[in-house]
Amino acid sequence: MGRCTIADVAMLIRWRVSLMVAGATFFGAMLAVPHVTITHLLASLATFLLAGGCSAINQVQEADLDAVIPRTASRPIPCGRIGHMYGSLMGLALVTVGWMVLCLAGGLTSLLVGIGIVAVYNGLYTPLKRRTSFALLVGAAAGAMPPVVGWLAVGGHPASPMLVVVYTLYLLWQIPHFWLHAARDREAYRKARLPLPLLSLPHERYARLLKVWFHAYAVAVLMVPAFPLLEGVGMRIMVTLCGIALLFAATLAVRKRRVALHIADAVLCAVMVVLLIDRLAIPVSLF
Repeated sequence: MGRCTIADVAMLIRWRVSLMVAGATFFGAMLAVPHVTITHLLASLATFLLAGGCSAINQVQEADLDAVIPRTASRPIPCGRIGHMYGSLMGLALVTVGWMVLCLAGGLTSLLVGIGIVAVYNGLYTPLKRRTSFALLVGAAAGAMPPVVGWLAVGGHPASPMLVVVYTLYLLWQIPHFWLHAARDREAYRKARLPLPLLSLPHERYARLLKVWFHAYAVAVLMVPAFPLLEGVGMRIMVTLCGIALLFAATLAVRKRRVALHIADAVLCAVMVVLLIDRLAIPVSLF
């Protein structure tokens, strides 16, 4: 193992992604209980640790693939700055502490959910990526869980329509988000022999499939104002506009990938903000 720095550790745990995971957890907790408690903070910390641990373990599992993809080739494990054993131990340590914090925050139910996330992400999704072009569906199921973890940790009802909608939004967003990112490194993925849809499917069929996911994502967004999940009329109008923006993005998904990607990401953030503002009953004027 070469010289390891703090920057290498930060890259190993993908701290930006882990921070976004913690933010999604906090968002879910605030939707359930709209005032900050120690449980909100503990649940967010727990998912930050779990995300960092899953990332470290994942990078050990995929060191050979990371080495041939430009976007990931500079990571510390394929570059030899962090060894496989060190990466594995750090990942397991972070996951274990994350489980402990999650149990402290939300009890046994939250702990079981946390264990399930790691099992699905590192135990199923990561190995399946080498075997099937639709492994991302499995990964998305785990990746959409952070707001659910936050919601459950603070005592939110597991069958709440709001929780179902939020989980569905996160689930549907991940597919086009990853596929559009992967298109940038399609030749590297081809070299790595990963069976992604943009490589394993004819171009026209892939384009149709990508549009289907965008449309599904748009429909899920448009369901928010269609059902009594928002109190303010202005909030319903804003979310409706977000859904329309996604329908527009679907027409750009193949020709203007970056624009479509930015719209998909911006819509998720916008809907999160609108839901939270509406839940907190913060008055907002459209004009």
